[in-house]
Amino acid sequence: DIPNGKNVVLKSNDIIVVRSGAYTADSALITPEFVGGIAGYDMVFSVTDANPEFIAFALLSNYLLVNQLFQHTLRAAQPHLNAEELGNSFCLLPPENEQKEIVDFLRRKDDEIRRSIELIKEQVKQIEAYRQSIISEVITGKIDVRESVVS
Repeated sequence: DIPNGKNVVLKSNDIIVVRSGAYTADSALITPEFVGGIAGYDMVFSVTDANPEFIAFALLSNYLLVNQLFQHTLRAAQPHLNAEELGNSFCLLPPENEQKEIVDFLRRKDDEIRRSIELIKEQVKQIEAYRQSIISEVITGKIDVRESVVS
């Protein structure tokens, strides 16, 4: 059941912001695979006069997330952020061409980090497989560890 007048259906480039709970003030840009989803209790807004990706990155930056939004959530035992507090936050807004340059730079860095994480995950898998093969060789007697033990 969706209350009348409440727009909770997600559209591409909307930004969703967690209203309450452990992840209060966390946010994400709605990408095509989530279009048509329902926002539920979280806040959703559309960016009209800026690059939506730039605003999404800005919402996750220290100057906005940590220094502004988190400060609003500290007033109660259960973290909470309302639309007025979100709307009263300040976001530095460079010219459009600079917004695009910043977004492109952050995308490249994000891609580099993701590739590094995947590489490390693959290396961990290889190390685990190597460890398992050594254990197997010790158990089957192909490797005699008694020779390696120093008295």
